[in-house]
Amino acid sequence: MKLANISIDFESIYHYSVTLGLKHPDRDCDFDRIVDRFLDLFAETGVRATFFIVGDDVRSRKLTPEVIRRMVAAGHELANHTMNHPHNLSRLSRAQKEEEVIATGRLLESVSGQRVVGFRAPCLDVDEEIVEMLERHGYWYESSVLPFYLKQVQQMAYGIITRGQFRSTGAWQNSFAPGNPYAPRAGKLHRRGSRTITEVPIATVPILRLPFYSTIHFALGRRSFDASYSLVRRGRSHFTYELHSIDLADCDDDGLRQRYPGIHRHPCLKRPVAENRKFLAYAIRRFQQDYTLTTMREMVETLRPDANLLLAG
Repeated sequence: MKLANISIDFESIYHYSVTLGLKHPDRDCDFDRIVDRFLDLFAETGVRATFFIVGDDVRSRKLTPEVIRRMVAAGHELANHTMNHPHNLSRLSRAQKEEEVIATGRLLESVSGQRVVGFRAPCLDVDEEIVEMLERHGYWYESSVLPFYLKQVQQMAYGIITRGQFRSTGAWQNSFAPGNPYAPRAGKLHRRGSRTITEVPIATVPILRLPFYSTIHFALGRRSFDASYSLVRRGRSHFTYELHSIDLADCDDDGLRQRYPGIHRHPCLKRPVAENRKFLAYAIRRFQQDYTLTTMREMVETLRPDANLLLAG
């Protein structure tokens, strides 16, 4: 069975203004509207997705307990995206990493009643200490590796876009990691091994190893999606298609131009939200022709049932 997953990095819009190097205070929009757009899209297409949630968005009630419970009631999975969405997560002390990672999982569990078993680092900045921490606390999977040959060039580009705010995007060796989900080797996240935790890499196009996620396709258009997906479906037995909360935000309807002047430069805000939604529905239906779409937890459980039973015990 070929399995695929829709995953969403669901951080408040403020973080995208930071990504663009804008120096605005946090003036977030009505986050519930964006949640509802995703839930409506997934209900229409029959998808159960995985939402990577920032703990502080829950703690500050940008995402209310009622909204969180609606996500879970609709069959979606909640996963861990740290407490404060820090850049350069790997450079924090061990105690700070514990607070960012483990405390977030506990918060999400207390609000949702759903066990949290997955993690993705902001900017994909994961390291061995974090993976060991996740494994020790019973996590089933980690999803922060991007097997992209020009990863360091991408990291440099981020620094230029943010006007000198350079940030780590994980070890350069991750460029050479497997493209399908795998059990990593202890001490070498980019190599296959026998750890109980599973690495679910961000999707890339086989051979070329170009990133395959929504922001790229919003920037380059549907033809880029069609061309790259024709290779993905031939060369990836399993993958996760990464979305972001900003994908279904609207610059004008959500008042983002007023809150964050300059944010309109983000590729996901170039078109009205209705057009973005139409493209995502198209992409999902293309996936459904070739793959069974599940939550990431279910995908990992299917691929490695013995490992996950061990972690559950």
